[in-house]
Amino acid sequence: SISLTIKLCIANAIVFLDRSMMVEEKIPVSMILDFENYIPAILPKFNDSFLIRHFENEQLDKQNWVDILLECDELKDSNEGDHRFSQLSLEGVEKLFSQMFFAIDSKSNETIGTITGWHGEFENVFMGRIHWLSVRPQFQNIGVASSLLSTALALLSKSFYKVYLNTSNKNLIAIKLYIKFGFKPVISNKADAMIWDSILQRIDSL
Repeated sequence: SISLTIKLCIANAIVFLDRSMMVEEKIPVSMILDFENYIPAILPKFNDSFLIRHFENEQLDKQNWVDILLECDELKDSNEGDHRFSQLSLEGVEKLFSQMFFAIDSKSNETIGTITGWHGEFENVFMGRIHWLSVRPQFQNIGVASSLLSTALALLSKSFYKVYLNTSNKNLIAIKLYIKFGFKPVISNKADAMIWDSILQRIDSL
């Protein structure tokens, strides 16, 4: 009937609008990795153009960390960076010496990326956490993020059975990387399913 056709058109329009809003709006999403699904064979070889090191100097590496996140638009300003870093330091700065990593450009010795292999409670379970993976834009697509991620996962696999991370629907390249490493979307309801359907469709077009 005409009324049924109109209702279907309206329903389809609502779905289309919802998906359009999901593309435009920055929406937080989560992913989880069970180390049973972690396949070390797919991990990249380290590139000679950069190296990975631990957090070494509290003052210098705090600034390196803030600078990288600012350049990657992960922070509003340096004040937020100071606040975020202090949150990481609540359990003791000494933990950062073993759990925070930096990528260093071999030629310039510039700090070009960072990641923290952390921990937290997710869905009422205490597990590992991939935290603040960021690479300066001019050094992306050369394997830096993959190497940082594999380094942090190797650390976390010694203490946890599972690892989670939080990201957003805007971080398509990062999500594609996480999927490659075995992370799965966390889908708890219909809204999550719609968001992830939109994300995966856009990833397929990359």
